[in-house]
Amino acid sequence: MEVARYARGSTPHQHQEGTSASQAHSLPRSIQQQGGRLLPTHEDRDEGVSGARLDRLALDRLRDCAHRGEFDAVGVLSPDR
Repeated sequence: MEVARYARGSTPHQHQEGTSASQAHSLPRSIQQQGGRLLPTHEDRDEGVSGARLDRLALDRLRDCAHRGEFDAVGVLSPDR
């Protein structure tokens, strides 16, 4: 199973603290343990963008790639991210 990963930090403080980076860093081991293969070309992050907005650059790119069938699943640390 080929897996993309997505992370988001919604506030400038979270961006400074590297919240999305820590989310993205935590995922590879979990994905591998579940038999997935993380695709390095599909590591998407949105920094400082509210979850209330659906027009997020990385999320848009991820949705487009999913529509084209470029991966089987998306790994996220927390579904609200």
